[in-house]
Amino acid sequence: MNKVFTLLLILISSVVYAQKTGSVSGRIIQSKDKTPIDYASIAIKSLKDSSVIGASTTATDGKFVFKNLQPGTYRLYAAFLGLKNSTKDFTILADKTDVNLGDLV
Repeated sequence: MNKVFTLLLILISSVVYAQKTGSVSGRIIQSKDKTPIDYASIAIKSLKDSSVIGASTTATDGKFVFKNLQPGTYRLYAAFLGLKNSTKDFTILADKTDVNLGDLV
């Protein structure tokens, strides 16, 4: 009985440990002149249950990165006062963990 319990515990631990996390990155730019937007507000929500996964602002070069995302489907929200809000859906897969959204207007 003890051996079965130990084997089961090892199997469950390896499955949980094997799940990879991913990241999403990109850059927010202005539509008129394609210049980066610094300090734009960025948020990520899970499309499964609409829970907020994370929020941040872009760097001075307009870039952002979110790490440690579990496999799933998400929606990125970008906003900056005086400019049109932007959204972009993306998926983190077990075999494609890093997603680059490129330039977002």
